Amino acid sequence: MTRPTLGAPSLLAATALLFLLAGCAPLEGAGAAETPDASVVPGSDESSTPDESSTPGDEASDDALPEDVLFRITATATAPGGAVVHLVETVHAPRAITPADAADLDANLCDPWRSWPGAMIQDGEISATSVSGTWPADLYIPFTLGHWAIFDGDFALAQAYCSPGWLGTPGSSTGRQVFAGGAPDSADGWATQHYGFATGADGEVGPADAVLSECAIELGPTTAAMSALAAAWPGYVQPAPDAACTFGG
Repeated sequence: MTRPTLGAPSLLAATALLFLLAGCAPLEGAGAAETPDASVVPGSDESSTPDESSTPGDEASDDALPEDVLFRITATATAPGGAVVHLVETVHAPRAITPADAADLDANLCDPWRSWPGAMIQDGEISATSVSGTWPADLYIPFTLGHWAIFDGDFALAQAYCSPGWLGTPGSSTGRQVFAGGAPDSADGWATQHYGFATGADGEVGPADAVLSECAIELGPTTAAMSALAAAWPGYVQPAPDAACTFGG
């Protein structure tokens, strides 16, 4: 399929990408999820009050992460009408690029990757699982898996190909981030990339936006030893907790 040429966001601008991303409409025809209709105000669906006897994500947090998992980000999102979903992003350790990866990266306009020395891939899984109520069909959750990534599943493109997107909610997506290999804490290492979820615009939640809460990150068994930056992520305080659950830079 021939894709239009779109300018992907620069690596230098990606530190603030989620807040900018939340103010952009998804591109049409991307992923398994349809593009939201911006003319419809979400939140009109009937919903019920979540069961306060259990906190979404408790079960996931109690499970030990496998050796190949770097970290897992979890959060709760509440729609204006009261529906609730549990958000999870699981990010794996870097691996070598396969011929299939290379073909997909080129097809998705991940233009810079072939000029990066030691380029590698990070795999990730992103999901939004219903907890209570009926989530508005036109209300998506912006998410990111690093600065340059391609996705499959329930998602819609936002600013460009090979960039963060919008998660179909409820729904799930798999992603592959491409980045310049090297030390995790270096300028192009995986610990300086950006991960997680956001909503609203410029860090502010509007009446038609989902509200985030219970943001948390769990590190894998070897992550803290690999990266001083990532080791500090569990203690990071979100500056706009209603609007963002993001880690990295």
